[in-house]
Amino acid sequence: MHREETTNRIVDTYQTVEELFKAGELFQEKDHTHRPDKWAYGDEYRKVTRQNEWSVLRRWAIEEGWAKGLETAQPITEAAIRLAEREMTFPVFRSTFSKKGGGVSVGRYLAGRPDCMVKYEPVKIARTGKVVTLVVGMCYSGGFDVETVLRRGSAVVALATALQELQHQTEIWIDCSAQGANDKSKSFTVRCLVKRADESIAPAQLAYWLAHPTVLRRICFGAEWHFPQKWILPLGIGGGYGSPSFNINRSLYPSEAIILEGFDTLHTRNPQQYVIQQLTDIGLLEGEG
Repeated sequence: MHREETTNRIVDTYQTVEELFKAGELFQEKDHTHRPDKWAYGDEYRKVTRQNEWSVLRRWAIEEGWAKGLETAQPITEAAIRLAEREMTFPVFRSTFSKKGGGVSVGRYLAGRPDCMVKYEPVKIARTGKVVTLVVGMCYSGGFDVETVLRRGSAVVALATALQELQHQTEIWIDCSAQGANDKSKSFTVRCLVKRADESIAPAQLAYWLAHPTVLRRICFGAEWHFPQKWILPLGIGGGYGSPSFNINRSLYPSEAIILEGFDTLHTRNPQQYVIQQLTDIGLLEGEG
């Protein structure tokens, strides 16, 4: 973990999900207030207890991935890819030679070849090869239930998977940034590189890290207990764990990074269209007009 600290801001950066998960395990030692809860964590938490909770989370986060999140994201991904493949092209021209055509190939004419006339036919090929950095804001109000978090996360999983399927390298970060709950002049960030650009996507694991509430409400909360003691009370660690600001520090990321903050209603109204809109916004599809 790498830490940057100023008078009013602290930033902890984790380079792997394994590293962040290990830091998050401190939650079970420090926090005895926030218990496993179906409303906040979903139906699968009916059988989760304090005794088995972190073995379940390890299975989803590190070992096997989260099957339910993948099942929810997969149809969104497939529909978005079908839409994108129809539009994610641009015209180039292929030349063909015959005795008739719209122009003359001087080289063939001088060589005495009868097929010296050239015709140019438009051919569409995919726009591929762009490296895209996605930064997913993971700090949100405790008022959001698990289904809202899942729908939003599934749309982001679909976007990331669509980019890979359409042959674009993707670097993915999660970012938990908030203001201090007890001192609004203080702020903090816990961020983690979930996928490097040169890695392929593990869909079920990605579904967990982008769409499960425990990433924030267990793992990031646990990682915040690693802040120096002077930060704990001002930030509200152990209580509200800060106040969501939806204000990611863009200087931490490449200037062209796609910053996904907050909960856009398009995530839930039409997640397929959300993916298409994001692909259009970053210049991989042509918008209307």
